[in-house]
Amino acid sequence: VREAENRMTFVRRAQAEAGIEVEIISGVEEARLIHLGVLQGVEVFDRRTLVIDIGGGSTELVVGLGANAELLRSLRLGAIRLTERFFPGGRVGPGAALEARRWLRSELEPVVRDFRGRRAEVVVGSSGTIETMARIARALGGGSASASVSNTTVSASAIRQVSELVLSFETAEERAD
Repeated sequence: VREAENRMTFVRRAQAEAGIEVEIISGVEEARLIHLGVLQGVEVFDRRTLVIDIGGGSTELVVGLGANAELLRSLRLGAIRLTERFFPGGRVGPGAALEARRWLRSELEPVVRDFRGRRAEVVVGSSGTIETMARIARALGGGSASASVSNTTVSASAIRQVSELVLSFETAEERAD
């Protein structure tokens, strides 16, 4: 909604038709709230934490210790946005993944520089995208994909394996199966 051309129409209609008052927040405020939400669900309050939330239109990154969010970023790098840009129609074409990774690295380079001096003890992922990757990683390891992944630990190598597996299927239908 934050970037939609018709955002004010949406806000007015939500109020008029559903009685819901919508407040459009900035990406940085979204990051701050995500960080606070993670602290309610994951026992990391006393550890320096990097929180990553991959949404449809944006990705939020926060480094914090306790309730203190030390560095917050909201990037226009969401799953839907990137799918539309690099995988039109949900198809993984030849070279598309490599092109997407190169572009992402260039976009993330300044952010990585900003975060470099703030080493996190633990990384916490929140969002449907990250939950789905954790479920697939668990299934690949012989566990249940249907059980909750809340407070599940997933290794970086397992995430790489899931990524490669997902990208090995050309169509969205194949990936869904």
